[in-house]
Amino acid sequence: MSAGASTSGGGGAQMLTEDQIVGRYKQLRGELGAISQKINELEADANEHALVLKALDPIAANRKCFRLIGGVLVEQNVGLVKPSVQNKSENLKKAIQQLTSTYEAKSKETLAFQKQYKIRVQGEPEPPEQKAAEGGQQGVLVGESS
Repeated sequence: MSAGASTSGGGGAQMLTEDQIVGRYKQLRGELGAISQKINELEADANEHALVLKALDPIAANRKCFRLIGGVLVEQNVGLVKPSVQNKSENLKKAIQQLTSTYEAKSKETLAFQKQYKIRVQGEPEPPEQKAAEGGQQGVLVGESS
């Protein structure tokens, strides 16, 4: 059951078996899931930082506060902590933006791969343009990964 399909790689046309196509598609979907999970994790961290900054806003700069650094609770003052939390919050926002653009690029790559090999995921409806344009051509049907 080897459905060969050609792809233009760096060294010319290369034949992929159905198993290789399914494996690569699952790998792409896994990468998308990992990026999405990391974005969600960083967004949660950014929200925590925003709450801390909101709580520190009305407090005087010389008032003492505690900060967790590497699992160790350290006593500092608000004047020292607030700028570092703001900096960390800005860095988180930049990382989220970068990961979001990476996610969009990987999503486009996955969609292009899916269209190139006519991959349909079991349980998802077939795109209408694919039904009309490709009357009798066969594609690869991929079951949902757990």
